[in-house]
Amino acid sequence: MNGFFRLSMTVMLLCLMNVPLSFCGIIFSNRSSSMAVLPSGKIYLAQTDSIKGWSRESIVQSVGNNSPFDWDPSWTGNNIVTYATAPVPDLPKNPGDIILQTYFYELTEDLFLGPNRNLIIEPSENSNFTFINGNGYAINLAEGFQNLIRIAPGQTVEIGNAVIKNYDEFGIYFGLGSSLSFLNSAIEITDNRTFSKPLNFSGEVSINGYGYTAIFNPSSGINITTGQLSINNLTLYGVHGQNVRSLNDSCNLILQNCTLFLTGDYRFKKGGLQMIDSKISGFHGFNYESSLTCSISRTVTLDTGVTFSYSPTTTNNRDLIYMDSSSRFYLNGCTLSSSVTGMRLTTGTLIVDGQNQISNDGALSASQAIMFGTGDASKNLSVEILPGGILDLTSGILVYANANIS
Repeated sequence: MNGFFRLSMTVMLLCLMNVPLSFCGIIFSNRSSSMAVLPSGKIYLAQTDSIKGWSRESIVQSVGNNSPFDWDPSWTGNNIVTYATAPVPDLPKNPGDIILQTYFYELTEDLFLGPNRNLIIEPSENSNFTFINGNGYAINLAEGFQNLIRIAPGQTVEIGNAVIKNYDEFGIYFGLGSSLSFLNSAIEITDNRTFSKPLNFSGEVSINGYGYTAIFNPSSGINITTGQLSINNLTLYGVHGQNVRSLNDSCNLILQNCTLFLTGDYRFKKGGLQMIDSKISGFHGFNYESSLTCSISRTVTLDTGVTFSYSPTTTNNRDLIYMDSSSRFYLNGCTLSSSVTGMRLTTGTLIVDGQNQISNDGALSASQAIMFGTGDASKNLSVEILPGGILDLTSGILVYANANIS
């Protein structure tokens, strides 16, 4: 086979065994083509340097996850893509409720909660605060059961160093004025969920959504008080205002293989943000106002109708959008906007698909402009305009500062 084989429409490759791809090359055609992996299936890619145009969206699973959480397009190790499904929690083997009336409680084994075993948290003699140290063990919430954890009115509960399996707000009863937070823990969301209460995190916390969707009602959201929150394989629907937020600049939010679906204009005001193979969707504004770095890794997409506004709180930070040489900033029918602080994009690749706009209201000089490159060849920004792609400057100044390479 000579040249490349272009996949111009969706190709469903149903893998029931190891399949080597050893021919000249594959080009994935702009998010319209994919391979599907069935349960127990596996793909082995022998010549990854001859495969072009892919992202995590290029290889999907036939059911469950949108993409395997153990797939890495940088292709380290043995270059194998495997099918992975969310684990199903076991039901309790030891019936009987656990009633806590103490300031401190420590797990010594995995805790299974279900219809015959609830965790009831009440005030101690001298405190309305309860800390549960998980010691690395798991708290399993049986699927579909209500009020497995019951928190008394006015009680503040923090769970630390634990794995929360099958997390579902439906399985938790919050008494009036009560709250729940997580410290240095891992949260597993194993089905589509709807949240009405805030999720509070501190320390090093991770959420794995296994390709499902978390819907945030108006009173809910995510609060990062300290440390770093990593969200993986999850669609966050209902992002607006500041309902996903860091409370101070010491915090960091990492989104990997995630979609932020905006249902109103959204403001990211504090802390750092790292987006890896993720997407912002919805016909609203994403306003980046933090004075810390927004890092774009692998492919990050601004979808149709999104307005990404760059307006950090300090006026001398035009370089907060960080990309390395492998980064792909994908504009898919969106608006890229900057205040007079200016914005400078370097090093990675800017992909223009569909009709996009650039706005730079009030800019009067190059120092206030949106700039591609810096004049240093090592920081040149590659710009790839796909067929039919438009990048329309509607206001302000756009400076193309890439250096010539002899």
